[in-house]
Amino acid sequence: MKISVIAIFYKSAPYAKKCIDSILSQKMVNGMELELIAVNDCSPDETLSILQSYGDKRLKIISHEKNMGISAARNTGLSHVTGDCFFFIDGDDFLPENALANLASYYASDVDWVSGAYAMCDPNGEVEKVNRRGFCNSSNKDAIMSDFGNHEFIYTHNKLINSKHKDIRFPIGKAHEDRFWNVGVFSRLNHIVNIDEPTYCYIMRPTSFSSQSRATSMYIDSAVQLIKRMQDLPCCWNVLKWTFMITAAAITGSGSFFSSSVV
Repeated sequence: MKISVIAIFYKSAPYAKKCIDSILSQKMVNGMELELIAVNDCSPDETLSILQSYGDKRLKIISHEKNMGISAARNTGLSHVTGDCFFFIDGDDFLPENALANLASYYASDVDWVSGAYAMCDPNGEVEKVNRRGFCNSSNKDAIMSDFGNHEFIYTHNKLINSKHKDIRFPIGKAHEDRFWNVGVFSRLNHIVNIDEPTYCYIMRPTSFSSQSRATSMYIDSAVQLIKRMQDLPCCWNVLKWTFMITAAAITGSGSFFSSSVV
């Protein structure tokens, strides 16, 4: 079993080495193989030189000639996947020990993805709390809809995803790219697993993209498009849809957001 880890880097120099080291040091068991696809999205800092300092043959570096954004960077990574499954990580986050082995122990060719818990860390990498959903093995479509709240349908990192889904691309020029991907893949899902072990260390930074861009027209337009697509999904999505609508309306301060998003 070969795992392709797609790591996205932009202005990640202070964190890049910790991220790369945490991936390359993952314990490979039961015939596991690792491929690390590092996408440098034309970062203006020392990120590229840090990546190039590694001599590990498992590391494949791909650099954009201009900054294209996270959706394009992820799509670039997907186009280079050669593994049986893939895993997204942002370049300023890192993996806990044995994360990939823990996820892989529940993976099989008929599984769409295996996800894990999040360790929420301060900028120094110290764990402040762990966000868990509990163990849940949903082995058919009805079970997935019944267990919907026990699975992750917002983010795309921290999932060991079957490579049969690598053709699904992230939307260029839109916000909420993770949500768009989850909406796009949902009709294909027949078996997903969530485990209780922390398999991703997320660095909480107040200067993240999401905290700076929520009042932009792209944010609002993308939210409206996304909610319209969510309305075509089964009713298990209702809580997620309405929570997102309320949050988007509160952030944008737009009283007309609800009417424009439900037309």
